[in-house]
Amino acid sequence: MTPTPTQTSSRIELVDALRGFALLGIIIVHFIEQFYAGPPPPGHEQYSTLYPVDHVVDGITNILIRGKFFMLFSFLFGLSFSLQMVRTEGAGMDFRLRFAWRMVILMAIGLFHSMLYRGDILTIYAMLGLPLLFFKNIPTRWLILAAGLIMLGLPRIILMAIDPSHTMDSEMSLITPHEPSYWATVSGPSFFAVAWQNLTHGLNSKMIFQFGMASRGFQTFALFLLGLYAGKIHFFEQHQDKAGLYRKGLFWSLGIIAGLISISAIIFGVFKLHEKASPNIAMAVGMPLYDLFNLAQTALYIFAFLLLFRRDWWQRQFLKLAPIGRMALTTYVSQSVIGVILYFGFGFGLLGKIGATASVAIALCLFVAQRYFCRWWLSQYQYGPLEWLWRSATLLRWQSMKKV
Repeated sequence: MTPTPTQTSSRIELVDALRGFALLGIIIVHFIEQFYAGPPPPGHEQYSTLYPVDHVVDGITNILIRGKFFMLFSFLFGLSFSLQMVRTEGAGMDFRLRFAWRMVILMAIGLFHSMLYRGDILTIYAMLGLPLLFFKNIPTRWLILAAGLIMLGLPRIILMAIDPSHTMDSEMSLITPHEPSYWATVSGPSFFAVAWQNLTHGLNSKMIFQFGMASRGFQTFALFLLGLYAGKIHFFEQHQDKAGLYRKGLFWSLGIIAGLISISAIIFGVFKLHEKASPNIAMAVGMPLYDLFNLAQTALYIFAFLLLFRRDWWQRQFLKLAPIGRMALTTYVSQSVIGVILYFGFGFGLLGKIGATASVAIALCLFVAQRYFCRWWLSQYQYGPLEWLWRSATLLRWQSMKKV
């Protein structure tokens, strides 16, 4: 059944609100990390936990936020791919060429963003967006199978099979020697020195993290596939009529989380696999459990969000996040611009001088300010500044910006 315009508008507002919610978690994590995006050098291991309360805040973030909201953001990228595919092909245009060119533009934006922040995810999204095209017509059951195999650590197992001597420690040995120099660089007064480090050692470290033993990039692609799957089955359409499905998903997510915690406790707490097996075997077992835990918790947040969104009061609160979701690219990049100015030496130089608690307070204040700014901007203009640039470059003509 083709959704009515009202259903489509409601679905898009819901997705925008969920994307804004994802950006809330992302800004908290990035500010706690003070935009350092890497292992701190010796002597600075506790740079963001200066006081006891900072350890509490960091611990809560690890349990509830870190690793979960990036998954949500990636899932929504895959969902947006599906929605764009339907919209573009419905207009009789070649979706593949337009989307491929769109990813080229995103890569360019990501490289500029990487000059500021070496933890940039836009370049990874652009790289992984292209192979996503090969999955657009794949049956849904194969999408689930492919995503499941990736989340179970198949890429990591292949890496270990190709080179058994390849370990997380061997990867870290390529990264950590550069960290003292990088810390000194971001603490110094030169933006250009930071940009150079980010585009050289920073990009190399990111590729190791994304496509090495940590396999964050492979997880990202699995989430793209899950988002594509959600779009194909119209998961967010007619959401007001799917309370039973969402409630069932919520309980399943809770059950999976409890099961994963129990399995991990038995394997590593009782049998102490990490002490008896090789590091690679322990990682091959432990990392998928951790990744699946984060995935189940992300699913829990999605189902809880959807159930609460059915209630008028909660819907009104969540829809306040929709303008941020509509301007996700501008919001994400501007968070980095403000963050590095606050923490790096060419700005206010707060890196390692304030703790996680103060950083979260700053992040929340900034997010609230962004929410008001996005709402005002979209009352005047059709797109966010970077969204307008991305759209104009994709279509190779300047788009009308001002609302009529």
